[in-house]
Amino acid sequence: MVHRPLQNQDDDDVLSDKGPDSDPTTDEDSEASDAEEILSALHVLAADTDITELRKVLSLCQKALTDACGKLGVAKKDVRTLSTALPLRKRQGIMNKTELLKEDIGRVVKKFAILYRLWVIDGLFPILSVNNPDIDLQSATRWDSNKAKSNAVLTELFMVMPQLLHKDMLKYKSFGSVFTATLNQERSNMLCVVKEVSPLVFAALKVPDATIFTLSARKRDDPEMK
Repeated sequence: MVHRPLQNQDDDDVLSDKGPDSDPTTDEDSEASDAEEILSALHVLAADTDITELRKVLSLCQKALTDACGKLGVAKKDVRTLSTALPLRKRQGIMNKTELLKEDIGRVVKKFAILYRLWVIDGLFPILSVNNPDIDLQSATRWDSNKAKSNAVLTELFMVMPQLLHKDMLKYKSFGSVFTATLNQERSNMLCVVKEVSPLVFAALKVPDATIFTLSARKRDDPEMK
């Protein structure tokens, strides 16, 4: 019987199996080999795949999960060690500053979502310069290339970003991930509101609520939409 790896143990109990004399190069080669083996196994399996192959894939995934949990436990332990090395007042100051910065990013995201777009284009982050590209957003040339599109979105971002946060865009390493996650949540919130009010908006047309969100092909065939 295949057992699932335990994930609820205390992080301090998760120990690294690397000895002090282990060769980092060998470890990296081994990890790369394991990763390649897992990726090769995680292809789309046929419906009639042999049970032996399924067990092999499951075993590889469980091994990868166990290794990841072990590394996560070691990383968390190191973070706690480093945190305790800081004076309490300084540690609290760092945490408070980070939380305040996240709140500032959240306010910027709300403006960005309302005024410009509800998604982040590929390659926007990390931002490498505090200089505004200052693209003419009314010009059709903003769509000429991926670089032009990126510069246009950067211009939009700078237009809603307070001057005080310009340096934080570069210094705060998690700026991109925090911005993206907050924007995704903001989009989800907006879509929920749209879906909730849609029956009222389309009530005069006597269109069933479920029909509004069906695929285009089904809408063409639905007599309620004609």
